[in-house]
Amino acid sequence: MKNLKLFEGYGIESEYMIVNKSSLMIEHFTEYLLKIQNKDVLQDEIEYGDVCWSNELVDHVIEIKCNGPQLDLKTIEQNFYQSVKMINQHLKSKNAILMPSSMHPFMDPDKDMQLWPHGQKEVYKKYHEIFNCTGHGWSNLQSVHINLPYSTEAEFERLHAAIRMVLPFVSYLSASSPAFEQKIQGVPDNRLNFYELNQKKVPSITGQVIPEPLFTFEDYHKKLKELYKDISQYDPDKVLQHQWLNSRGAIVKFDVKAIEIRTMDIQESPYMDFSLIAFFVAWLKSLVSESLVNLSTQRSVSTETLRSVYDQANSYTNHQILSEYRQLYPNHIDGENFNQWLESLYNHLKPDILAHYHQGIELILNEGNLSKRIKKASESHSLESIYKNLTTVLNENDYFKL
Repeated sequence: MKNLKLFEGYGIESEYMIVNKSSLMIEHFTEYLLKIQNKDVLQDEIEYGDVCWSNELVDHVIEIKCNGPQLDLKTIEQNFYQSVKMINQHLKSKNAILMPSSMHPFMDPDKDMQLWPHGQKEVYKKYHEIFNCTGHGWSNLQSVHINLPYSTEAEFERLHAAIRMVLPFVSYLSASSPAFEQKIQGVPDNRLNFYELNQKKVPSITGQVIPEPLFTFEDYHKKLKELYKDISQYDPDKVLQHQWLNSRGAIVKFDVKAIEIRTMDIQESPYMDFSLIAFFVAWLKSLVSESLVNLSTQRSVSTETLRSVYDQANSYTNHQILSEYRQLYPNHIDGENFNQWLESLYNHLKPDILAHYHQGIELILNEGNLSKRIKKASESHSLESIYKNLTTVLNENDYFKL
């Protein structure tokens, strides 16, 4: 993305868990998939058309991602779906299948976790040595990462300011991790709860999840140096002292000149993933262009205010949005609670969102995020039947509807 200007390309990464088709328990077939698609030669990353498949920290997860920045979201969606179908075709002989959603509802990470033993195993071993990767917060999390380019420091400033404004709402729309340890839990986005706690030995790495108001390269690098210093007592050989050590909800990737959004739970299908991505991109464009909120106002919003909205969002209750945040927007974006306000915002942005994705966005606005729909379905169906349904939904690139 090094030479791309704002919104001239997208880099999307999606993580899926591999499960037994009958029992839904996790299966360690990532290595099998990477080899069978690559003439029995193991590589940590292989190409499939305009998409790459790669390993992650644990060997029951496979990542599908763009093999370079791409411009058209609908084309990326279709490429991702073709990969899902091909992966499921490979898994058929193993009686296995990909399962969507951001946490496995039945996985026992203490028993089921296996670290990826190849490639960047030194990095994974160091994380495991410091933080113990056996828990849910490391081995039972699947997300979507959205990489957006910038070409200059001025573009970085605008993009980072806009992303900070949108981040608190991502989980309200994308939460898909309502269950773990065989039951529905108290919040819709348990992935983010674990994400925030999994590095508590060095709390500065995650911070408040919402990034600080840093709008120059110099200030951002200063923050990175602080993180490197904080972890150095556990990492004297500097294995982890790279830009990706920062675990906030959005991080800067200087090597490719992009900012990566990390707070989105993976949905039930590529169609639903890209419905939300299309909505977030339209929102970010409106902020970057200052058509909704001017840059000086965006820069002035405190991390504490944004964090308060972020905390409100991770709830099954339709809370009133903090007035300090609502007042930043013009009067025609109205509505006091999350549902009303986001519907108003969507109606404003709708002309700028590809019509292909309207149905997906409106399903979430009308019926709730995937966690809320799973929770509602669990009142009359078992979790096992719901998640088996989700594997079918994924294989058909459909949506989970009550």
